[in-house]
Amino acid sequence: MPAAKKVYPTFNHGDFVTILHTNGLKGKIIALRGPLGPGGAAVYGVRFGCKSHRRYVEVLGDQLVLRARTPRATPQPVASPASPPSRPDAG
Repeated sequence: MPAAKKVYPTFNHGDFVTILHTNGLKGKIIALRGPLGPGGAAVYGVRFGCKSHRRYVEVLGDQLVLRARTPRATPQPVASPASPPSRPDAG
């Protein structure tokens, strides 16, 4: 019987997360680095800290806990341009 693979949640750009084993450090995912970790584990770039002291760290996906998802922008239908107002004939 093949070994069961652990399934971790995937995170999206802009998601707010808590980094485990850091005393509750909270941040925002700003980079999706891909399957660069051991065994193809996903690596994410996380920005944390206040505005004047921003920091960046790359973390494996299994070391993150989702706090809030960034809402995905839904494409809005493109409105057709309004026809120009009709001009009275100068006849």
